[in-house]
Amino acid sequence: AAWSLSLSEASRRAYEQQVQQQLTALEAAKQSLEASEAAQSRLHSEFAASRAEMSEATKTGESHANALRSALASELKSQAAALEARQAAGEKLKAELDHSQR
Repeated sequence: AAWSLSLSEASRRAYEQQVQQQLTALEAAKQSLEASEAAQSRLHSEFAASRAEMSEATKTGESHANALRSALASELKSQAAALEARQAAGEKLKAELDHSQR
């Protein structure tokens, strides 16, 4: 009977040790999962921040491009007007020269 009791005691201790190892493994898995979730959350936050920065940079770039386009269009109009004025002045001088040579 004592031998049977010590066998069952050894069996119980082995079972308790197995359960304890499983609990330890589950706790480690839980901590690993929590760390993964925290890392995923950080990545989501960083991604959202990057998207916001890219969106702002795009808006700023578009704004600068629009300002440059506007400035270039203005400059081209100004240069075209100056060229037309020079052409008109040249034609006027030519007409005066032709008239004075007659």
